[in-house]
Amino acid sequence: EDFAESNFMASSSDPDKPYKTYLDMVKAINSMHERYIDPKSAEASNAKELVAFCKALDFAGYKKMITTLEAELGPTLFD
Repeated sequence: EDFAESNFMASSSDPDKPYKTYLDMVKAINSMHERYIDPKSAEASNAKELVAFCKALDFAGYKKMITTLEAELGPTLFD
């Protein structure tokens, strides 16, 4: 992958690009879960809280969560 063109790399024009990209991925996975997992199944029942959490994430909350984890656990791939 060309990291200069990567969706995961921050740039001077958009320093928040990695956060936006990963949040979009979380939303896409959540959408796939809702589309392909039977809502009456045990899998759906087991994931109910996680699905609700992911649905409630907005950009500000996601970025705050990640920066808090970085502060507590050290650098991530965003560095």
